[in-house]
Amino acid sequence: MGEIQRLSGAGRGTKDAPETARRLRNNLREKLRKERFGYLQDSVWVSPDSLVLIQHTLKKIAIDPEGLALFEATTCGGERPSDIVNGAWDFDEINACYRKYSMHLDELPSEERCDFPEQLRRWIEQERRLWFNCLEKDPLLPVVLLPPGYVGRNVHKRRQKMMRQAGKAMTNVRTDFSDGRPKNRGPRV
Repeated sequence: MGEIQRLSGAGRGTKDAPETARRLRNNLREKLRKERFGYLQDSVWVSPDSLVLIQHTLKKIAIDPEGLALFEATTCGGERPSDIVNGAWDFDEINACYRKYSMHLDELPSEERCDFPEQLRRWIEQERRLWFNCLEKDPLLPVVLLPPGYVGRNVHKRRQKMMRQAGKAMTNVRTDFSDGRPKNRGPRV
């Protein structure tokens, strides 16, 4: 089993299910990804979070005790938390995802369009898909562990501002959903 590195005083986890149990191994990998663990190397997964909650979840998968071990540990070889973070998560991919999302924010439809309600509905649907894609990739690390150049926090602030703007735009338009599709009935008076 691989050594686990402490990131900032929180829990870590690792797994090493036998490759012959491919289905179990794949389920475990997927679960660790969903729990925002970072893949550091062959059988070593790391997390900045406590393992108390994940222990209960992993026990449900019926893991062989020889194939899975959970650790809370600290580094002792001079490794920096930033080295572990950069090795466990692909922040180039994460930042690219946020940049794509940010470009979509620039495409908020104009209220002057006669088809504004329909365009806004489509924009919101795409916004949600792109945002959840970012959140799937981002481990949502504590600020102290975020690498230089991480854009997620700034994009989140921008998202909040744009959602307020979109909400105001929606309240300025009277819509009719009688057939399930929004239609612009003009501004409210």
